[in-house]
Amino acid sequence: MADKFELTDTEPTAPSGKVNVKWQSDINGNISAYIEPVPGPPGPEGPSGYSSTVFEFNYVNTTTWPPASGQIRMNTADQTLATRLWPHYISALGKDTRIILLSIRANDLIILQDKDNASRFQEYVATGTPTEQPPESYLEIPVAWQRGGDPVPEQRALLVVRSAGTPGPPGPPGPPAVPAINAQTGTSYTLLTGDNGKVITMSNAAAITLTVPAGLGAGFSVLIIQLGSGKVTVAASGVTIVQRQSFTKTAGQYAVASLLAYAANVFALSGDLGT
Repeated sequence: MADKFELTDTEPTAPSGKVNVKWQSDINGNISAYIEPVPGPPGPEGPSGYSSTVFEFNYVNTTTWPPASGQIRMNTADQTLATRLWPHYISALGKDTRIILLSIRANDLIILQDKDNASRFQEYVATGTPTEQPPESYLEIPVAWQRGGDPVPEQRALLVVRSAGTPGPPGPPGPPAVPAINAQTGTSYTLLTGDNGKVITMSNAAAITLTVPAGLGAGFSVLIIQLGSGKVTVAASGVTIVQRQSFTKTAGQYAVASLLAYAANVFALSGDLGT
C-alpha cells in the first residue's frame, strides 16, 4: 500500500486552474508521481439585476418649471434634446412618488411613453441624481436622450424608471484542470512560459537535454516523463536548480520528475532521478 506525502517545502501550491504534482512512496522506497487537479477559478460575477417602477403623469409641453400636481415637464419642446425632467412629487393618480424618484441614480433608464400608444415614447438615461426644487414639491432629474419613437403628446403618460440592482454573486468554481501534454521527440527542448502546468514527455533513443531558462516566473511547474531510452538531463540556463541529491537526470525509461519554481528563477527538481 503506497503512502502519499506532499513535498510542501519544495512544491508550491499551484494557482487556481493549474495542477499540483504530488509524490507517493511504497514500502520498498519506490517513488512515483501523481497529479492532483486544482479547481478552476470562480465563474464571472453575475450581471446586475434590474427593477422597473411605473408611474402615471400628465405630460405638459411647457418648458418652464414648476410642474403642477400630477404633471411632468421638461426643459425643451424638442423631446430628443431634453436634459432636465421635472416630475411633481404627486402623480396623476394622487400617489406620492418622492422617495422612489429620489432613489434614481446615474445610468438608470427613464422612459416617458404615451399611455395609449407605445409608439409614442422617449428613452433617457439619468446623468446624475435628482435634486429637490423649491418649494420642494417637484424634482429635477438630469438626463440624456438615448432613443425614441413619435413625440409624446400632451396627455396621460407613463413614466418608467428602470434601476440596476446589486451585482449577482460569483459563479461556481470551474471544473478541475486537465494538464495538457507537450510531446517532445527530439534531443533538446527549452521550456516556455506556456508550458506551465503541462506534462512534458521526452521520447528519444539518444540522450535528451531539457533547458530551463530564466523568466518563467515563480510558481511555474511541469511534470517530466522519460518515455524513450534516452535519459533526460535538466539543464539550467540563467537559473538555479536545486535537488536534494544533486541529481540532474531522469533515472531511466518511464521515469517521472517534477520541476517547480518556488521563487523567481529558482527551481526544485524532484522525482525518479539518477546519474
